[in-house]
This record gives sequence, C-alpha cells and structure tokens, in this order.
Amino acid sequence: MQIKDYLNEFLSKVAANPYVESQNISFEERPPDTAYITGIITFINGTRLHIKEFLVFKSNAVNILMY
Repeated sequence: MQIKDYLNEFLSKVAANPYVESQNISFEERPPDTAYITGIITFINGTRLHIKEFLVFKSNAVNILMY
C-alpha cells in the first residue's frame, strides 16, 4: 500500500461515516516511507476525536507506531 492510498482510504472512511459532522485532518508525508496524520473529527453529538498517527510503510504493510 502506498502512502497516498492509505490517506485516501482513511479520508473516505471518515467521510462515509454518518455520525461525523465535521473533520479537520492534516497529513504530512515524511520521505522516504513514513507519514504523520493529525486532526480532529467532530461527531453529531458534539464529541471530538483527536487523532495522531505516525505511520511507517513497508512493501505491503502499514505499521502504526503511535495512536
């Protein structure tokens, strides 16, 4: 899986969730094979989920080192 593929899958899953009211997600690609995702997802009941993921991409796997 490529870095862009993971990000697109992540964003499409968030967008498809009917309970998500808004999202503010940023993405930083760190060459050669790592990425950092941060953001806040606000749900329709007003709660917020703060996200921080540090990802390492290897051939066909994604290792999430930090949640």
